[in-house]
Amino acid sequence: MGRFSGKYTRKQGLKRTYDYDLSVLKTADGFSWEAKILYAGELKGSPSGIVQVDLEDAERAARSEVGQAIEALAVVRE
Repeated sequence: MGRFSGKYTRKQGLKRTYDYDLSVLKTADGFSWEAKILYAGELKGSPSGIVQVDLEDAERAARSEVGQAIEALAVVRE
């Protein structure tokens, strides 16, 4: 489907703003996503997952999952 980039600021902890590169692909199960999370140019994690949504909601849902991974520090180091 595509590659996207963005920024996300944690609402807790050190409240850092992380950069991310996001890849979203159509699969038989929905849309798979994989992100590289960076802070100050250093890789902080690479979360991934699957969202089961319609095509028009895939990017938004994947970005939301990235935000949740950063907030929860799931596969992401602060």
